[in-house]
Amino acid sequence: MKWGKPLDARPSGTIMMDDEGNPEWISNNPTEVTAIGGSIAGYFLIFKVIGADWFWHQSMECGFWNGENCGGTEWWPVLHLTILTVVLAPGIWGGITIFIKKKFTHLEKARRDKFVGLSMGVVSASVFWAILWLWSLPHTWGMMPFGQSGWWGFPGLWIIVLLPIAISPWAGLFGLNGELKKFASEEESVKKVETDFKAKLAGSTDEGKKFEIKEEKSLDPTKQPLTKEQEFTSILGDMKIHEKYKK
Repeated sequence: MKWGKPLDARPSGTIMMDDEGNPEWISNNPTEVTAIGGSIAGYFLIFKVIGADWFWHQSMECGFWNGENCGGTEWWPVLHLTILTVVLAPGIWGGITIFIKKKFTHLEKARRDKFVGLSMGVVSASVFWAILWLWSLPHTWGMMPFGQSGWWGFPGLWIIVLLPIAISPWAGLFGLNGELKKFASEEESVKKVETDFKAKLAGSTDEGKKFEIKEEKSLDPTKQPLTKEQEFTSILGDMKIHEKYKK
């Protein structure tokens, strides 16, 4: 693990502001914040203004119970999800990156970027896989619950076979959770080392100050104890004896 971050003496829990009055997490992450803003603007433009969510609504009109032929619209949720992923991917990247940088301040960039990319890949692939096996393929094969054949075999097949296949990629989330726990453990270890180092540094500084004071005292001739000859001379001086008797 690389420790390249300088020690931070600020009290924990404080929200620092830059010269322009922006919170520190905004001023320190301009690229990520721009990506989040771009995704939000892109979503409203493409889905609310242009109306790309039409694909999703048309597909859902086919119905869950497969009582009629969907006419190919069962595949439109995949198209809708593709557009949604492209629009929101930058914002999701920015949000996860800011969270990891703020939560684990000592995590090196290479590992952070790898985790963010893996997180986005696992979540996106899991959603695509689930829609494919729970909606598009069952509609195409006529295997939705209470399908056109009207018998009870397909509901059991959909629940027992297709549903486990659809949710299986979500097991990757447990791996991501394990990585987060590993990052947290490393973060605690580094913070403990920093705390011990600060305590030792403060102690050595205090000892140094005491040593400097002792040094200053030892170099001050006016504060040195008098020798026997100096005491004798001082006594003779106080007695006001003639100079020839002092020699």
